[in-house]
Amino acid sequence: MKAVSIIIPVYNAEKYLAKCVNSCIGQTLPDIEIILVDDCSTDSSKEIIIDFQNQYPDKIRSLFLPVNSRQGAARNRGIEISTGQFLAFVDADDWIEPNMCEKLYQLAVENNADMAGANLFYSHDGKDDFAEYKYSSMELGAQNNRNVGEYSYFCGLFWSRIYRRDLIIENNIYFLEGVSYEDSFFNFLTALYANRIVKCEDAFYHYYYNPDSTTKKRNDIKQYARLNVIDMTFEECKKRGLYDIFPHEIDFKYVYMLEGAIRPLIQNFDHPDTEKFKEIQKMIKKKVPNYRANPYYNLLSKKKKAILELVMRYPSFVPFIGKVIFLK
Repeated sequence: MKAVSIIIPVYNAEKYLAKCVNSCIGQTLPDIEIILVDDCSTDSSKEIIIDFQNQYPDKIRSLFLPVNSRQGAARNRGIEISTGQFLAFVDADDWIEPNMCEKLYQLAVENNADMAGANLFYSHDGKDDFAEYKYSSMELGAQNNRNVGEYSYFCGLFWSRIYRRDLIIENNIYFLEGVSYEDSFFNFLTALYANRIVKCEDAFYHYYYNPDSTTKKRNDIKQYARLNVIDMTFEECKKRGLYDIFPHEIDFKYVYMLEGAIRPLIQNFDHPDTEKFKEIQKMIKKKVPNYRANPYYNLLSKKKKAILELVMRYPSFVPFIGKVIFLK
């Protein structure tokens, strides 16, 4: 068994892949494996993967999917063949600091934690912007619901931490397949099943702001998948019986994620679809009608509350008034 498995989904990443893989090869923790899962790339990514595997046969493993299945499926296939005690996920256009695996692995093992996290860099135009995630080391689980609620609000992106593989496998946690924004589903389930998370205040992961990313393209209806993923997350929690344990936490996460979907549905479209804001209104009214009474509601900023109330009262006005709110 390796200490850490680094899983990298790859699709047409020839411009970035070498930098990504080299940052993983250069880890100061020697006992790692790097799993490159190619999702039917049509550029030279496959050849780059084969070259790396030939150079580092003891460290790199590769998997070539027979049909294009999107990032969620690629990560799931990587999890299935991994042997690491902990799992890290790196996207092919990102890169990591040399000591990321060592620092997070030591932190997790020393504290008997299911997850070890850190802060993150947003990297673009040769600059690294430090992003702080405002959670701290904490006990999670059914006896610590408040911690679960606060962690799931402040935790940030899933790339900035490592996960105990047994947590993922034993609880059948996976990424949604064939959809965009699949990471929020995975991220929330790990919070509900974990017993302890630890965090250091360093940043190791460089999240590259890629303007060509499918999640950043203007007027792309794939962005509507956010709403489907949010609903699937809620329903999966109920299906697993987690709603019986964490009702307030799941309700709040549902509303919080829906509020988080509003801004991109305004700003990423030249002509925002009013029907989508009406859909958000209906989703909340149906599943969390008493959201204002939720014990976590006051975690939301005044701006978030304002845009949420706008959707709930006047969804047709959201594309117009929302732009003014977000410009402030």
